[in-house]
Amino acid sequence: MALITDLEHITMEQKRVHESVKATYRVFCDSHGDTYLQINTYGSLHRQMPGARSQTIQFGPEGLAQLRELLRNI
Repeated sequence: MALITDLEHITMEQKRVHESVKATYRVFCDSHGDTYLQINTYGSLHRQMPGARSQTIQFGPEGLAQLRELLRNI
């Protein structure tokens, strides 16, 4: 699991679209009232354990602010 608190732009030479996988999300508040967005991704059908949760990332207040600004500008 990873908590994203800062997003940094990078440039990459390779530009390929990844394989589509299932994803779920939830929004929750911590004990201080801060809002978090959690995104879970699940393994592709070609993996050893198809459909198993693969990655979980969380955006806290700082990460959410950066993500909102990024989405506004693309």
